[in-house]
Amino acid sequence: MNVECAGRCSAGEKCTNSRLYHDQCARLELFRHANPVIGKAVRTKQDIAKNQLVAEFRGKWYTENYFKGIVRR
Repeated sequence: MNVECAGRCSAGEKCTNSRLYHDQCARLELFRHANPVIGKAVRTKQDIAKNQLVAEFRGKWYTENYFKGIVRR
């Protein structure tokens, strides 16, 4: 996990560790996948360079076994 500076960083606009705060993520779009089993998916609207920040993840990670248990319910 990476942690980056918040808006109150003493370096201000020169801070090189605040890509999320300055909205420097890749441009993404949500689309309906051709396979109805998949449903919605995300793709980029631009080429992504090596080590470029793509997006911030907000959510939960589940193990495969835990997920299968949820689906069975």
